[in-house]
Amino acid sequence: MEDEHDRNMLNLFLYRDEYYDGILELSAKTYLRILEWMAIIGTEVYAQSDAYWTCRIRRYLLQTLCLLEDIRMESRNPQKTRKGKSMVDIILEYIHINYSEDISLDLLCKLVHTNRTTLNRKFKAQTGFTAMEYLLHHRLKLACESLAHTNLSIAEISEAVGFKYDTYFIRQFTAKMGMSPTEYRHNTWR
Repeated sequence: MEDEHDRNMLNLFLYRDEYYDGILELSAKTYLRILEWMAIIGTEVYAQSDAYWTCRIRRYLLQTLCLLEDIRMESRNPQKTRKGKSMVDIILEYIHINYSEDISLDLLCKLVHTNRTTLNRKFKAQTGFTAMEYLLHHRLKLACESLAHTNLSIAEISEAVGFKYDTYFIRQFTAKMGMSPTEYRHNTWR
């Protein structure tokens, strides 16, 4: 099952269609974030500091592949123009790159120079979520990947995906997924 998952994550490099020719346009911020993750992987490989170094490497690789897949899926949107990015596109890119940081709605509003109501109305029209709902959804998606494919602790995963407190992460995960992170991990490892 793990091999099948890994192959599916690599579809980004295998398939082409009318929207995707194998080349992704990355912003400077995205490029720098991926470069940072690759540097962390190199450090982990060199240091091999504890028994979980391979899990941390896998987490960074999964993060990178998820980010690239999100960018590819955005490029499939035929209504997306090449001229400039919309307010929602800017916020999506910011969330996909900086999800592990402390992100507030006020910060996102300042980023695109608008108010909360306008931002959430436009964001919900394009994604089906408010900006903060989308951030939570994205963080939980990445947490699911880490729970299913690494041995990292719940605390390490919650911190890596942007939750300050693992108790809050567990509460949010349980509410949205219908089971605790531990139960989710147990069910995916069967």
